Amino acid sequence: MLEEITQQSASMHLEELLRIGDLFRSRGWPIEDEEASAFPSLFTRFCQMCDRLTPEQRDLMIEMTSDYQWLRRVDEEHRFFQAWKLMAAALTSDVTSIVVIPLNFWDQGNSAFAMYYLAKGLSASLRGLAGNRPITFSSGAGVRKPNAITVAVDDYVGSGTTAKDALQRLKKKNPTLVAMQVVTIAAQEAAINVLSSLGVPVFTDVRLRRGISDSSRLSVVKALKIMDSIESMLHIEAEFRRGYEQTEGIVSLQRTPNNTFPVYWTNRKVGKIPWNPPFYRNTE
Repeated sequence: MLEEITQQSASMHLEELLRIGDLFRSRGWPIEDEEASAFPSLFTRFCQMCDRLTPEQRDLMIEMTSDYQWLRRVDEEHRFFQAWKLMAAALTSDVTSIVVIPLNFWDQGNSAFAMYYLAKGLSASLRGLAGNRPITFSSGAGVRKPNAITVAVDDYVGSGTTAKDALQRLKKKNPTLVAMQVVTIAAQEAAINVLSSLGVPVFTDVRLRRGISDSSRLSVVKALKIMDSIESMLHIEAEFRRGYEQTEGIVSLQRTPNNTFPVYWTNRKVGKIPWNPPFYRNTE
């Protein structure tokens, strides 16, 4: 695979390709194409992306990707269990039952419903982890029970905007609601802090920091300037610069959230040539 990429590369040196190969091996990512994968040509596309960057931009992408989290579907059940355990351990004795809803319950075409149905299928195990408290599932968030907490589930919390919207909608539907919690596979640290300040605890298996601003290895000011140059080249809209709401995400699940830096997922054309991002975002 490396030999094929080397022959096709217009600007990268062999040393850089070997560095990318080492990066993929350290992350446990496949170098060969995988047919049964959310991103079947990941290595090829990553190399194609890097080949179109300047050496300085390329160096940033390789370095930053060392912290990239690709959370695969095969691990979703385990990660969800870990997050649920954290929530269950924090339950107080006055909580007698649990109501589970999808985080953005007003929009059925989203990942929150995938987690909702995963939780529903695991209900017996989840009930056991929660001290055998009864669990009610409501896809429309219409259940009201005394001494119950509402647990909103999703696979990822990025900026916290969706969770805040959910809390407002729930309180409008049920003014007596006193408690909502979020259980998710992964969450950005900034969103966790924002929601916690609103009284909404977030329980997650993977806690994520900003890809550049919170990095201990990168020169932050320089790295942000380089990333801005990449996004200018890609003509990224203002609302998605540095990821939606400037989340600086470096994460993909079964789908890549728009909170992740767009260089990883945008399908824009540069010079009439498709970008071919490695962690492309399926919007269908």
